[in-house]
Amino acid sequence: MIAEKIKKVMDEVSFVQKDMKVGSGNYGYKATSSRQVIRAVRESMIKHGLVLVPTFVLHNITQIQTSKGG
Repeated sequence: MIAEKIKKVMDEVSFVQKDMKVGSGNYGYKATSSRQVIRAVRESMIKHGLVLVPTFVLHNITQIQTSKGG
């Protein structure tokens, strides 16, 4: 079962260190790059027969004003 394999990977992989900063000033925060995550989980995922398939999702947001201004 996939959930059992994922649980095994979670048990084997330790904390993934944040390795980058996003934004600046009051809006800045630390984050973990996808490269860092893949580096941390790759070996365990292979061991348990799991694959990671990256996907790209594009979101379009359109603001529409109603006749009542909302």
